[in-house]
Amino acid sequence: MDVGTAWFTATPCSFTAWLFIEAMKPNLSSIFLASGTDGTLNNCFRLTINNAFQFLASVINSAGSAASATIPSTPIGTWVHFAGTFTSDTLRTAYVNGGNKTQNTTSKVPTAAVMNISRIGNNALIGTYLDGRVSEVAAWNQVLTDDNVAVLATSGLPTKVPSDGKSS
Repeated sequence: MDVGTAWFTATPCSFTAWLFIEAMKPNLSSIFLASGTDGTLNNCFRLTINNAFQFLASVINSAGSAASATIPSTPIGTWVHFAGTFTSDTLRTAYVNGGNKTQNTTSKVPTAAVMNISRIGNNALIGTYLDGRVSEVAAWNQVLTDDNVAVLATSGLPTKVPSDGKSS
């Protein structure tokens, strides 16, 4: 589903969602994608699941080069909370169920000027769609802390994290 202009075009930012994955697609299934409509997958922030059941929080630059924080195994057939934080051009973090944190520190910078759309559950550029359900999608223009992500995974409500990013 296209949800309008790119919610974010630069760091810092964070994205979270609850997912119930029915089945895996043969390629990447997008949970959230902030990108351009230039016909490529370049210049984007994205949360995806690949066909090896891995959850990725990725940045792709104008050359198409990706840097991802990857969670090794994602449960299928149950509700799971995913979070991706993008702290800077050199730090992105992926979480599953409030923990299982992994980080990637490769320098990648998307070109903000071409990022003009956000999508949930699909990547229309390559025709892949999430096979499952999505709930409580939320985005912040700041980096959520480990505690923030844990609160979201246990409460289920994005409103439990105040706009200043500090858990109450």
